[in-house]
Amino acid sequence: MKNLPAKTNRSQLTSTDMQVERIDQPVSVSPTVSPFTGPFFNFTYSRQEMRISADGKTHIKQKKVQLENGRIESEAFEGYAPAAVFEQTMKDTQRQFADQANWFLKQFSLFPLFTRIRSDDDLK
Repeated sequence: MKNLPAKTNRSQLTSTDMQVERIDQPVSVSPTVSPFTGPFFNFTYSRQEMRISADGKTHIKQKKVQLENGRIESEAFEGYAPAAVFEQTMKDTQRQFADQANWFLKQFSLFPLFTRIRSDDDLK
């Protein structure tokens, strides 16, 4: 129990003279000085959500935020579409995923993973 932190006495608040500085003319920063105004810092974030609602329609939500040339822009969309839109989108997404997985796995076929082990009989 000797390792517990030592208790400190409560100190009384001290009054200090706080000096408030008055700024007559605010400092202006030109937009060219901003670190976000170059071609080296741009980003885009987008999100899309689709689901089947209780009435059988496809509920779609989409949001996009983009920072380009020091300006940030945001777009949002929400709406309904027929149920066939959801089904077709899911089929297209699954097909695209299968194509990408197929392409990725084909890259491994270029390199033999298992080489044939030669026996002494093969060398004769």
